[in-house]
Amino acid sequence: MKNPFASKNVDAPDLEGLKEFSLSPDRSYARFFVGRTTVLENIDNAWQRRMKQWRGGNPDAFDSSTRIVQGAPGAGKTSVGARLAKELWKPGHPDYMFGKDKEKAPHVVRLNAKTLNNTLNVFRNICEVIKPDVQGMFETTRTKSTGQSGSADAVVVKGELSRATSDQFKQASADMEWSHLRQALDSQGKYDWTRPVCLMIDEAQNLDEPGIDLLASMHEGTHQMPIFPILMGLGNTWQTVISTEKLTRLESGALHTLGALTKEEVKDLCERYFTTFRIKGTSARINEFTTGLHAWSEGWPSHMHNALKGLTRELIQVEGDLSKVSCKKSLAHAQGYRDLYYTSRRGRFFDDSREFLGALMAGLPPGQPQRARTIKTMIMGLQDREKNQPFSQVAGVPVEELFNRLLVRGFIQPDQPSGDYVCPIPSLRRWCLARAGIADPLEGNPKPPSK
Repeated sequence: MKNPFASKNVDAPDLEGLKEFSLSPDRSYARFFVGRTTVLENIDNAWQRRMKQWRGGNPDAFDSSTRIVQGAPGAGKTSVGARLAKELWKPGHPDYMFGKDKEKAPHVVRLNAKTLNNTLNVFRNICEVIKPDVQGMFETTRTKSTGQSGSADAVVVKGELSRATSDQFKQASADMEWSHLRQALDSQGKYDWTRPVCLMIDEAQNLDEPGIDLLASMHEGTHQMPIFPILMGLGNTWQTVISTEKLTRLESGALHTLGALTKEEVKDLCERYFTTFRIKGTSARINEFTTGLHAWSEGWPSHMHNALKGLTRELIQVEGDLSKVSCKKSLAHAQGYRDLYYTSRRGRFFDDSREFLGALMAGLPPGQPQRARTIKTMIMGLQDREKNQPFSQVAGVPVEELFNRLLVRGFIQPDQPSGDYVCPIPSLRRWCLARAGIADPLEGNPKPPSK
């Protein structure tokens, strides 16, 4: 009988793998994670140092333990979170950082920003990963309050009923709420915290005030347990968190604003891509593509992903033969992906405001941070120009709201360490100018926006 695997060439390009990669969305976890060493080391060092102090008898060891990873859309925040949760802290993964010790890395609880508005749901999620058998001890029911009209929230902890009206419950002290969690975890004998808990909070720029209240109580160490939060959000996340003035004592080095990858990191990324999919080519040819992809993407993670997807489309057509691939055609595919990405980033609010975005970007030189009040003055001036354009959506919008929308959409971002604001992605700035028909003042004679 003929061996069905006899003709299979294990050295041949992985065409099935290429096809799978070509379908991966730009928001997915990075298949080839590179860089972000400072961010990862800071987070690891911080929780390990605090865990040692906590086990040494310091109940306040996790005071001020909040970490923030922020950046413009496509900066790789999702990948940083996944690198920790699914690889470095995942027992059994080849990159697990504690070898065979399965009881060392943090338990990760993935939460959406809105989940923090409900303390009981947060507690249930924590119990689910570290002591599932006590999760059912937190139950919320609707019941009639004695002597009062209407219903109330009834919180059941260890079988004891604590009843308060909705408003009273929202105003309950953080100490009492965290004591409920400690009570539940200790209900069957003191829980042995061999591993801390990391609350990894996605879309943190959308935090509401109730969620910030809970976050503030964690940041202040009120819980006196080894629990620490990592906020993953857009470039305005830190401003969102401190806007209520309830969380201000962020530890030095705890705020990370992600930028572009370095040339060496991009080279590492491309090498891993070619190796994984068994793409053969001369050193000169590989260097040509690595240099071309880096120049086109400017090191921005989401654009590198799209650049590799463009290359992948061409490689599939020629069965993985790099010598037959045109770098120019690959980047043309990548540009199509990027145009779709930027169009979606612009969102419906800015659909009819190409001139506004273009004129604003013309006044924001790349790499030259501007003060917030300078940008707001620019916005006010452009709004006056827009009033005669009936299709514009920005003329009557408050300046502060417009500024925040620009932050949320990634058109501007805080610059570190200056604290001022800059358009974080050079290609996004150029895209806005081109869509508005405005020549870049830095590259040629500017012309007025097209009508």
